[in-house]
Amino acid sequence: MIDDDFVGAQLAIQTMAQTRAQARALFMRSAKQAEGESRSFPRSKTFRWLVGNPLSRWIEIASLTSKLSRLLR
Repeated sequence: MIDDDFVGAQLAIQTMAQTRAQARALFMRSAKQAEGESRSFPRSKTFRWLVGNPLSRWIEIASLTSKLSRLLR
């Protein structure tokens, strides 16, 4: 017997995957139409800054560590 929560979670995961695929296809189509631009999936400047800045990585790690330690208590 399958639990209703499990079925709901599976449907949510499937919906998110379909939405992600549709968004990716839309962005890739628009990237192909644009000339001279990167054809990779777009990322925001904020995301690139967070990934590239060592201080922001330290803050992210500290935040994640504190959240995980609260969960394990």
